[in-house]
Amino acid sequence: MPSRRQSYPVAPGAAPPCSDSIGEVGTPSVLEPAILLDSPSSARAPLGVASTFSLLAQCGLQVVDFDASYWDLVAGQSIAAINMRGMMTLVNENGARFQSSGTTLYFSRHVGSLIVDPNSLLCD
Repeated sequence: MPSRRQSYPVAPGAAPPCSDSIGEVGTPSVLEPAILLDSPSSARAPLGVASTFSLLAQCGLQVVDFDASYWDLVAGQSIAAINMRGMMTLVNENGARFQSSGTTLYFSRHVGSLIVDPNSLLCD
């Protein structure tokens, strides 16, 4: 599980970032302060080697921790299932591919920490 700590990426004395309760990665909430995910827990992955991987999506949130980094879903794609098991492959230094039952998804390495809406982590 990635380390989670409350953080406000704004100047001292400024209000914490906010948005509505149905947020996505990078969209903080008006109801709660944002959570900063800054310590991926995964080990480095060998280039070109497929590894068993579970891709979890909850309430539109896709936090992918692979190869000691967080990853962003490449634009124009979506995760249909809440829990997909498949194979993740590091295809180059900044690209990864997930394959599962006829589904292929591409990811780009996220630079820096992730700002997450806490409401999207705890929904039903």
